[in-house]
Amino acid sequence: MKKYAFFAQLKPKPGKEKELEDFIAQGDIHTKEDKTILQSFSMKAEDGTYCLFDVFETALARSEHFEGETAKKLAAVTASLLAEQPRVQLLEILRQK
Repeated sequence: MKKYAFFAQLKPKPGKEKELEDFIAQGDIHTKEDKTILQSFSMKAEDGTYCLFDVFETALARSEHFEGETAKKLAAVTASLLAEQPRVQLLEILRQK
């Protein structure tokens, strides 16, 4: 069973929405290369916040992802693209269908 996930919210600076979308699209390349990610979603909320949701089999895989290439690239562009620090929630999946 898929047990562990994270949910990240990214609020772009005004006028940086397209650049953030491009960054997220480029990040998908790294997500596909990371075999520990069982499922990955990139979304845009109604209020303009961008959301990332990745699912892992183990807590260790999820933790290691935060030290991976995509996380490092996000840290490098946070000051230029985001209005605030990313909000990340670590989740444990209780039920799935």
